[in-house]
Amino acid sequence: MRTWVTIEPEDVFNPAHAGITAAALMDKTFPSINYIVPGYVCEGLTVLAGAPKLGKSWLTLGWALAIASETPAFGTIPVMGGDVLYLALEDNQRRLKARLLHMGTRSRMRERSGEPPHPHVGRGGGAGNRAD
Repeated sequence: MRTWVTIEPEDVFNPAHAGITAAALMDKTFPSINYIVPGYVCEGLTVLAGAPKLGKSWLTLGWALAIASETPAFGTIPVMGGDVLYLALEDNQRRLKARLLHMGTRSRMRERSGEPPHPHVGRGGGAGNRAD
């Protein structure tokens, strides 16, 4: 399992240093992009947006399960394994369980031991709070 890249203080956005000339930008080198799901999700924040009922929740749940279980996404896309925090803020626990069962996850699940869940799980809305 690979380790995640952390943001260094010099990488944090500073509005006072937001500008760069084209010449300076062309002289700059960047490290290669590390993909979690090659071609789809890279390290950092990924926002997936689209019209309702296109399958965004199913897609992201599939990616999350593949990353957490270190198995190819949808059976064919290799992933970089790791821990996942999946916030199903629009799904209740009943719907999420039904999706997990439909995707055949029972055999791919592994329990994390010794670590508490995210500190905000169970506070407010989302799958961590509602039981119906």
